[in-house]
Parts: sequence; structure tokens; C-alpha cells
Amino acid sequence: MQFEINEWLLSRARRELAGRQLFWIVGGLGAGKTTVSTALAAQYRLPVYDVDAQAQNLYQARFQPDRHPANTARLSTTHSLSWLLNLSWEDYDQFGRAALVEYLDLLVEDVHATPPDAALLVNGGANAPAVLARALPARQIVALAIPERMRADEWAADPAHQAIKEAIEQLPTPQAMWRKFQDFNHLTHQTIVSECQNLHIPICWRDEATPAAALAAQVAQHLRLEE
Repeated sequence: MQFEINEWLLSRARRELAGRQLFWIVGGLGAGKTTVSTALAAQYRLPVYDVDAQAQNLYQARFQPDRHPANTARLSTTHSLSWLLNLSWEDYDQFGRAALVEYLDLLVEDVHATPPDAALLVNGGANAPAVLARALPARQIVALAIPERMRADEWAADPAHQAIKEAIEQLPTPQAMWRKFQDFNHLTHQTIVSECQNLHIPICWRDEATPAAALAAQVAQHLRLEE
């Protein structure tokens, strides 16, 4: 299965977002994106744009087959989670890259409705920082990451993660699908860290002893929100 990045949409996003005060927090599941975004929004009075929530809800009615083929393909299936988990890692990764560009297309439409000098904090939706950095300067991106040893505990503690696990348990061969989901999650985390390191995008690591306020302060410093 082939998923291709729409280069025209990507170029349009880069052009339309140029000069915008858009600050993007990336990271895998459980990295702390929502917690940090909420803290920064309160401290700096920044509106938060949650790409993951948009993709699961409001974006769905806005996807156009000719303009957003990757997401249209996902939505045309009877069970999108099963469809995703039956992809190979290579196809899953390519889908994520193509889908990100399609998300950017809809985000651009929403940004157009805001004043040109308005700041916006974007949460999530970018498991391929190398693609995102083609539309947005790397200095406006920060990644959150957690050590491998913490990920199992995150799944046990977070109700939202438990909902995903329960959905996977309803699939055929749930144990195999759960293992594959964990593999994809691990590879996604590795991809985010590797691409950020290559592009000199700051990575803020969270461990058991890192308070949310301290993590938010690190992100704010990298994004120069104090200036």
C-alpha cells in the first residue's frame, strides 16, 4: 500500500505559515504533550490547537478524497484501528507522514481565521518531525520524550490509554494486535527522537522525578516564550 506526501499541500502550508507565531509540541503517546500544553496555555495565555483531537473529530467531515487521500482511505474502512494495525511498519510510517501533511492543510484553513500576529500553541499530530520541519522552522518545534522503562507505567495509569487498549481487545487476534501496537508505538518514539536529533529540534525528556511545571519551563525556554 502506497501513501505519498502531497508536495503541493506541503509547500502551501510552508508558505501560509511563514512568519506565524506557531509553536508545535510533538511527542509519542504518554510523553506529556497535553499536560505541558495546558500549563503553557495558562501561563502565557496561549490558545491550544489539539491536532490529534481535530483528526479524530472535526477534521473527518472536512477531508476531501482528492486532496486528502490518506485520511480518506482510513475513514473508508469499517474499523480504522484494525486497518492501521494491519499495515506494515513501513506503510504505517508512510501513512503518518502523508496524513500529517493533510492535517497541515486543514490547520492552515483554521489559522487563516486568526489575526496574522496571533500566537498559537499546537499539541500533537506530528509523529514525523522531519515532515513538520519542512513546513515550520525547527526553532518553533519542541519534542517531549519519556524513557522506555516508563511507557508501560504510562499505559497503566492513563484512562485514555486504557480506552485504546480496550478497543484493541475487541479486535480479532487481540494479543497479536496489542503487541503490534506496542511495536508501532516504540518505533514511532524512536523516529521522533532520531529525526529531532538530526534536525537539532530540542528534546525535553521526562522521567519519574520531573514535575510538570519543570517540563513546561524547559519547553517555554526552548520556544522562547518569555521573549
